[in-house]
Amino acid sequence: MLTKIIIKLPAADVGSVQDKAIDLFSELLKGGNVQLQRSLFAYIDKNDNSEGKFLAHLFERLDHGFVGLQGCKQRGLFGANMTPECEEYADNIAQSLEFLQLLCEGHNVSQPASKI
Repeated sequence: MLTKIIIKLPAADVGSVQDKAIDLFSELLKGGNVQLQRSLFAYIDKNDNSEGKFLAHLFERLDHGFVGLQGCKQRGLFGANMTPECEEYADNIAQSLEFLQLLCEGHNVSQPASKI
């Protein structure tokens, strides 16, 4: 039910409910909960393809983070000199990529080798 509500929300700015959902889904997927992984993947695959709100938000979050980090690097605010704003860009990228990894990790384990 929570997944259905979150997936149907309109695409929003970084820092929105969808961002919190990505964090929540990542925490739920940690530890290899295969049933939840399959359920969430199937729901997103089936329901987000028509409108793409959730995945569009995920793409925007990644894009915003990469553009922000590039700006930080150009201003010399990268590495040891990172500001809290630059750290937030890096954290958003890391969390988004971790969510995608957890969502897809082992997704085809039950498939025959010829279909992988």
